[in-house]
Amino acid sequence: MIRKPKYSGSFYDESATGLKYEIKEFWPEESEKKEKKIKYYSMKEIFQTGIHEVIDGVMETARQWKSFYLSIDIDACDSAFAPGTGITEPGGLSARDLIYSIQRIGLLENLGMIDIVEINPEKDVNEMTSILAAKLIKEFS
Repeated sequence: MIRKPKYSGSFYDESATGLKYEIKEFWPEESEKKEKKIKYYSMKEIFQTGIHEVIDGVMETARQWKSFYLSIDIDACDSAFAPGTGITEPGGLSARDLIYSIQRIGLLENLGMIDIVEINPEKDVNEMTSILAAKLIKEFS
């Protein structure tokens, strides 16, 4: 998820405008997405549109903000590449597509903060998820 930072004192406001792409269908109803002004990309849309075009759109939106926060939810990756997460589901991004996305988004000068979430080492297989997460972090250094 990419969010425009909003601060209330020292606390981050999760209701800030944002973008989200994910494979899970557990996201709130359409009305809640609209209420929170979240642009959502399903895996079907990413597949039909193409990862390059989707990332172009994400970057175009992020460039409009003074700064933004990138939260990488590792379970957007297909479980074949990231099995060590809370909910595994086939049909997600390949590790290469996620790395490409991060490489592109990392070029934006207004990227303020990043994090990687949903890694569960107890469910990981041969540390595949942890290694992917480390690779993603390395892309920002």
